Amino acid sequence: MRIQATTTLTSDDIGSLTGPLQRFERMRSLPALVIVGAMALLALLAMPPLPAATGIAAFLAVSALALTWRRSARRATAAAEDFAGPYTISLSDSGITTSGASASGELSWDEVTHATKSQGGWLFVANRGNVAIPLPTRLLSDAETGQVHQLLSAWPMRRYRRTPW
Repeated sequence: MRIQATTTLTSDDIGSLTGPLQRFERMRSLPALVIVGAMALLALLAMPPLPAATGIAAFLAVSALALTWRRSARRATAAAEDFAGPYTISLSDSGITTSGASASGELSWDEVTHATKSQGGWLFVANRGNVAIPLPTRLLSDAETGQVHQLLSAWPMRRYRRTPW
């Protein structure tokens, strides 16, 4: 696979890719917080102190995890905004190469923590530093979109997230 595209990314382009990631993280953490919070409250009101303390500790742990997910999404958004302006992206079997007005770099596919697919395209988030690479769908032909989808479909569900937004 060898795909290359050049464009000018606007804030709207980047927002259409980072917004669904932030929403995904909110939707992922909210049910867990509600369920564990209700269980902790029930334990606090109806159980002896030791089980109640365990429930509260579980709620605090889930809360910390949810905050970490949300913070990661905010960092990815900030990193993706660095690509606003003139932008070139290259995808190959080995990884992604980018260059923009204020950011550039190269990532192997192994360095990508997850890719989030939204209606606007893909957002590739790296597991090192604050790196998030946007790839709007409008840059690709139908055949190229199929190639990217085929590559990412081989990834585990945890790494290739699909959002309806």
